[in-house]
Amino acid sequence: MRGVRAFFRWVLAAAAPAAAACVAGERPILVYPATDAAARAVLRFERALPVTPPDLFVLRPEERAGVAVDPGRGLVYAAGRGARILAFDAEDGQVRWEIDLGSSDVGSVPVVSPDGRRLFVGTEDGELIAVDLETRSVVFRYQTEGTIRAPALLYEDLVFFANSHQDVFALAASDGRWRWQYGREVVADVNTIEGRAGLTLVPPATPDAAPVLYTCFDDGKVVALGGRSGEPLWITTVAPATGGPFVDCDATPLYLPEDDQIVVTGRATGVWALGAADGVTAWRFPVEGAGTVTRGPGDVLYVTSSLEGIFAVEKGGRLRWRRAVDPGVVSPALVVGSTVFVTHSEIGLLAYDGASGETLAVVRTGSGMSSVPVFDPDRGRLFALANRGSIYVFTVLDRPPGPLG
Repeated sequence: MRGVRAFFRWVLAAAAPAAAACVAGERPILVYPATDAAARAVLRFERALPVTPPDLFVLRPEERAGVAVDPGRGLVYAAGRGARILAFDAEDGQVRWEIDLGSSDVGSVPVVSPDGRRLFVGTEDGELIAVDLETRSVVFRYQTEGTIRAPALLYEDLVFFANSHQDVFALAASDGRWRWQYGREVVADVNTIEGRAGLTLVPPATPDAAPVLYTCFDDGKVVALGGRSGEPLWITTVAPATGGPFVDCDATPLYLPEDDQIVVTGRATGVWALGAADGVTAWRFPVEGAGTVTRGPGDVLYVTSSLEGIFAVEKGGRLRWRRAVDPGVVSPALVVGSTVFVTHSEIGLLAYDGASGETLAVVRTGSGMSSVPVFDPDRGRLFALANRGSIYVFTVLDRPPGPLG
């Protein structure tokens, strides 16, 4: 099959009796291969939760933020267009509370601190905002230039984040005081794909060492930064040697601890595995338009490209399978058990068999999805924010053993 192009060979199945709770105009339709009854066990639709009030004057809305799960409180935090955070009960979907953040739209996925006390979000106006989850009040705001769409990253007493102005910041997580900043020049003379790489942190191997941050930039540079100083440890490039219109690296690095490598992508050059200690190339896999790489079971990596589709690539660069997708922006993969989930800006949610690439399910929301899906392993729930502002909640029936496994 060729992804959703096999649509006319499939049958439509009703989402579930719970679909009656869906917001008007946002009822999902699940599509499965007609010959494979087992595929119906991949997802069960539970409900849709309205996050953003409908705006009929927006022709093509995009929800770039998303969902964070707070298992300790049994809550799900959601941010969409508009300057607010909603807390939903993880069991019944009822709104427990709401915080108004001011005038700036939330642009990043919310992040709960490891101790469960704080929530961090970035905005379209370049603010990083910290919220106290006990008092439900804003603890601090830190203003930057550009937008913040990649999620913040926390380690010990620091919070790290990056913005679209090619800057990486480290702040004190307690009060937002500036610790360090690393920046590169904004690329002005080439075209870049809209997006921004997030940050990946590798903890120190010994108590006296510092953590290392890895990230990418619009000029195609991949940089390793000292987590305590912000000083670059090494810089390399994944841009084409001959230049060209799209040189950017927008993928959040993936760390492979057993190989001590990070995996990144250049928009024009494909997937690169680099030595984490020195940035030296270990292997490459060519693909255009690739985004963030996700690890699957064993040695399989999943790569999504809005130009060329979805790829399963073995470490070392050998292709295992590829599936084409209809035109649209495809999110990084979310791997749950043996299933690979992605969102599609024009369709909704897609599910594939991780071993073979067989299309298992298509959820058409009518507005598509631009956010990254999130999985709650404690409850076996998957959350995906649609572009019209509703969170779709599913129970994942194919998942690894765990609390509910």
